[in-house]
Amino acid sequence: MNNRIDLTEDKISTLIFKLAIPIIFTNIFSMLFEIVDAIFIGKINSEALAGISIAGSIHFFISTFMAGIGIGTVALVSRYCGAKKYENANEVSMQAFIIGLFLGILISIFGFIFSADLLKIMGAKDKVFNYALPYNKILFSGAFLMPLLFLGSAILRGSGDTKTPMYFSLMATFLNIFLDWTLIFGKLGFPRLEVKGAAIATIISRGLASILLIFILTLGKHNIHLNLKKIKISFDIIKKIFSIGIMASIQMFVRSSSSLFLVKLSTLFGTPCYCILRNRWKSLSNIFITRIRLCRCICYNGWS
Repeated sequence: MNNRIDLTEDKISTLIFKLAIPIIFTNIFSMLFEIVDAIFIGKINSEALAGISIAGSIHFFISTFMAGIGIGTVALVSRYCGAKKYENANEVSMQAFIIGLFLGILISIFGFIFSADLLKIMGAKDKVFNYALPYNKILFSGAFLMPLLFLGSAILRGSGDTKTPMYFSLMATFLNIFLDWTLIFGKLGFPRLEVKGAAIATIISRGLASILLIFILTLGKHNIHLNLKKIKISFDIIKKIFSIGIMASIQMFVRSSSSLFLVKLSTLFGTPCYCILRNRWKSLSNIFITRIRLCRCICYNGWS
């Protein structure tokens, strides 16, 4: 295995910057991803913006279940890589991949079937519902790939590589901007798909990033080698991942539940009220999540 990253030799202050800077930029690109979606959809009308925002809040809530798995993965991978037990790190990575694939398929099927019911529970109705439903269904149809992007990034960060997830986040963001422009407004010969175009752009850009990220892990050129020819379930490792990450999942669950309550409450006062609250909340949320991810990655990579 070539090009292994060893974070046990440099000064702590140097390591913090090596880890932190790519994470900061990764989250900036993620924020840009969502901001561009909102800007383009906002040019259609406020109902379309409210529709994709309500659908987005549902997907954010569901993603909290991946938070604990990601944290458990980062903790175990970093521990084994710090001890130079790379085979153990590979085993953890394989179990994280299996969990991500299984949950991704489950979320995709469940979400697609109950898309309309979930939106009605959140208070979407009339024009807002009509915009949100196709957007939600398309997103859920490609949701099976999203956990792989999340956990693939967690595996690399646990191994000390925060740059590769940043590069893929950059690629996904700019590909999404281009596809948004072409598919939402019908540019370069493409049909005008509006909110459907935004959903398609999202699953293509993030889906492609997921596939390429897993492909990088299968090459084995860094600390981790994900050998897809030897897929084997280890319930002991899966139990460890969940036992470490369960409290983080509960924390994120409580936080996202409160945001869902605000979404539901704001829909009672009309579309303009919800759009204002959504933009305000997303700005604060992105800053908060950036800080959490940065601190967690630095803590879990604090090898000695």
